[in-house]
Amino acid sequence: MRNVIEIKQPDIFDKNKIISGITLRNVHYNTLLKGFSISKADCFSEDEVEQNRIALANQLQIKRTQLILQKQIHSDISNIVDEGYPVCESDGLITDKIGLCLVISLADCCGLLIFDPKQKIIAAIHSGWKGTQKNIVGKTIAKIVENYSSNPSDFVVWISPCAGKEDYEVGEDVARFFPDFIQRKNSNKYLLDLKSAILEQLLSKGVRISNIEISPESTISNTNYHSFRRDKEKSGRMAAFIMMR
Repeated sequence: MRNVIEIKQPDIFDKNKIISGITLRNVHYNTLLKGFSISKADCFSEDEVEQNRIALANQLQIKRTQLILQKQIHSDISNIVDEGYPVCESDGLITDKIGLCLVISLADCCGLLIFDPKQKIIAAIHSGWKGTQKNIVGKTIAKIVENYSSNPSDFVVWISPCAGKEDYEVGEDVARFFPDFIQRKNSNKYLLDLKSAILEQLLSKGVRISNIEISPESTISNTNYHSFRRDKEKSGRMAAFIMMR
C-alpha cells in the first residue's frame, strides 16, 4: 500500500513564502519496494513515473501542470519558465511566477534551490561534475541578474544531498577539472568534494555564505536517498523542488 511521500525540507527558506524539499528514496512507497522516483530509470516505467509526479503534486496540493520539469543533459543551460512550459533540454529552471513548482531530478548529482526574496525569483539547478565544470551555477545566477536586476547578495540558497567528499570517487579525467577540491585516494583515484566546488562558484558570484545551507548528507552512503553510484540500474531519482506561495 502506498504511503505519504517522505520529504526532507531545507531550514533556510521562509516557509511562509517558499515550499521546497527533496523526496527521499521512500523504499516502502510501493509494493515492489522500488521506492519513489520522479524520473524514468531502468526499473521505473513511464507510467509509474507519471503517477509519481501526480502523487507529488497532490501531496503539495497543486495541479500536475504546476510541476515544471526538464530533460537534464548535464549542460550549462538554464531557461526562464512560465505556465505551460514544455519539457526541454536544460539543467536549470528560473521563474518569477507564484505557484509554479520547479523540479530537478537527482541521484548523486547536486541540486541547488535559489530564492531571491527581494525580486521574488526562484531557480532550481542540476549540477553534477559536468555541470559544475561548465559552471552552470554561475551562468544561471548571471541570467537571473540580467533578466531581473537581482543582487546575488540577496539570494538564499540550499545545496542538496549529493555524492559526498568521503565517497565520491573519480578518475584523473574528472579530477583535473577540480584541482582545489580533490583528495588523492590512490595512484589513479581521487575523492571529489562537489559541494565545496559549487559553494566556491556561489561565493564568486556574490552570494553570502550566511545565506547558504549545505546538506551534510551523501547520497552514496545514506540509503535514505537514491544513488546511481551505489545502486546502478536499480536507482530511481529524487525530486528536489521549490515554489513560491
